[in-house]
Amino acid sequence: MITKDPLTLTGRKLGALVLPDFCERCYWIREHLEGDPPFAIPMPGIFNSIDAQTKHVVHAYFTKHGHAPEWLSEIGNDLESYVDGGLLSWRRYSYHDPKTGVLLRGSPDDIFIARDGSHCLVDYKTARWTPAQDRLLPMYAIQVNAYAYIAERARTFRPMRSVTLVYCEPVTGDIPAHDSTNHQPRGFKLGFAPKVVPVELDLAQIPPLMRRAREILSLDKPPERKLGCEGCYAIADLFFVHDGVLFTKDRAKK
Repeated sequence: MITKDPLTLTGRKLGALVLPDFCERCYWIREHLEGDPPFAIPMPGIFNSIDAQTKHVVHAYFTKHGHAPEWLSEIGNDLESYVDGGLLSWRRYSYHDPKTGVLLRGSPDDIFIARDGSHCLVDYKTARWTPAQDRLLPMYAIQVNAYAYIAERARTFRPMRSVTLVYCEPVTGDIPAHDSTNHQPRGFKLGFAPKVVPVELDLAQIPPLMRRAREILSLDKPPERKLGCEGCYAIADLFFVHDGVLFTKDRAKK
């Protein structure tokens, strides 16, 4: 069990609680592991590079023009500047909730400052907007609301006016492939088409999720298996295989 105070959680870990296929047992096991689960594949570093470059491009536009790029106009036409990225580092961007003992932390990609002094929080996703991404939307929505909650409770960047997801979709296919402007002497250019997805700003949903996470992770042993949970089946299979029991789709055999 996890009884330490503070219990450190990220916005995404908090968001996992609202996924349609959420399983308390898998959540408990995953958070009690020291290190990554077996056979986990780390996320390729290229996504971090693209994410960092996205912020560089947006900030360069602000510096040159004094306002946000046109493709961010859905967030507002009054965005005049941005918060320095150093202030959004996960080492600094956090809030310790005294009621639950949860240390909520994270690193939002951008916070823009509007003309009236309000703030608009943005998180970039290097991905296409697909049904699979839509399935993850509840988790991402909690993630950005958790970031906004930190800003409000820590009294750093407030008031918070909006939270938004921006999907940066790579522009691929025959047309860009044959576009001569994409051909460079030492390589090629790959464009991205941003898709702005507004998220409801609802900070009231964060405290109950912190309480629930604390309750689950403070249990002495993992909760019971969830019927139909693929994660629970996979964990059970690991133990069976470890004991020399191999499975087929139809039956188990020694």
